Amino acid sequence: MDNSDGSQSDRGEPIVKRARGSTKMEALVARYQEQRERLHVDFDANMNPIGAEEDRFISYLGYLARSKVRIVYSNWKLVPQKTKEMIWQQILQTYNVPDNKAMNKHWMGEVRLLWKDFKNKLTQKYIRGAKRDEDPCQRYSYISPEDWRLFVASRQDPQFLKVSEANKKRQAGNKYQHYMSRGGYRKLERRMMEEELEKMKEVAKLDSGIIVQAPDPPPRHKKWKFGRLKGDKYINPVVAEVAIKIDELEEKRSQGSFTPSGRMDILSTAIGKADHLSHVRGEPGRVGVATYFGRASRYSSQGEHNRELVAEIREEVSQSLLEEVRQSLREEVRRELEVQLRESLRQELLKELHGEARSIIQSERENEERRTQDSPTFPSAKRSYNLPECTQDI
Repeated sequence: MDNSDGSQSDRGEPIVKRARGSTKMEALVARYQEQRERLHVDFDANMNPIGAEEDRFISYLGYLARSKVRIVYSNWKLVPQKTKEMIWQQILQTYNVPDNKAMNKHWMGEVRLLWKDFKNKLTQKYIRGAKRDEDPCQRYSYISPEDWRLFVASRQDPQFLKVSEANKKRQAGNKYQHYMSRGGYRKLERRMMEEELEKMKEVAKLDSGIIVQAPDPPPRHKKWKFGRLKGDKYINPVVAEVAIKIDELEEKRSQGSFTPSGRMDILSTAIGKADHLSHVRGEPGRVGVATYFGRASRYSSQGEHNRELVAEIREEVSQSLLEEVRQSLREEVRRELEVQLRESLRQELLKELHGEARSIIQSERENEERRTQDSPTFPSAKRSYNLPECTQDI
């Protein structure tokens, strides 16, 4: 199967609409392989991607899962080891991912989940859904017609339909379904931290003594709550009830009447059930119980490296924010001093003008007095003139 170049996208067929991200990922790979330059991505202590490349990194893994693993395999164990190794090498060639056992296990597990999700998407849309009359091979050039025929036959097998029906019933019993975007808890956590940082900045503007630092990731019970909000309401009454219990437990802990113990922290206590061993609720990625609750004593060398990296980034962000706040305060002080100086100069100028005006007026008065003294005087007595009487002799 030819799944490396995507040249079929240039055949000029009238109804070809590529899947979101597939063509873009092919262009990304081609560009960086040509330049022989690896993209940089950072990871947190739980090996989740952080930074500017985190979304594109996950999209790239999805592209590899769709295009490099045939859909005819019923489960991941049947996928040839050679194919898995090839995918891992392509990840290492495109991104600067540490090449160790822990990272390999974590991210190849993510590729497995993305591959499984892709097959479920094909089933729901092209076998059971509105696109059942369309050919997915036209949209996904890496799926051959023969593989699609075999895949459809496997999805119509009675044994598969029986397992699928059982999974549907189990999913219908999930009372705590979330309401999050494609990024899941990873994006939700980032958004919550950004909002908290903005609040801290606003407070720091009012108090110059406050030093703004990058906030810590929110606890998982808060992420669990926010991930089930639709607008300003929880998605169902059961979730709302758990959210109320979480708030009550937070209050009790602040008062000292509740102390989390082991795996029964605030979230598990509110739900009334401990986490599954392989997955911790409210955390991005595939974080197991041993990693989450026991990491204080079970850090790997890579985990320690990532912790140090996160601490270093946090310090850099804190210094940057501190400088921003200082600069903002300096600008405010400068503007205030400028206003005060302008007012002071205005008052002085008014005084000067007032003094000059008084001098001019005084000078004019003195000049007027001198002119009055130098001018000739005239008697003030009025003279009377008598006209001669008129007589008849004239």
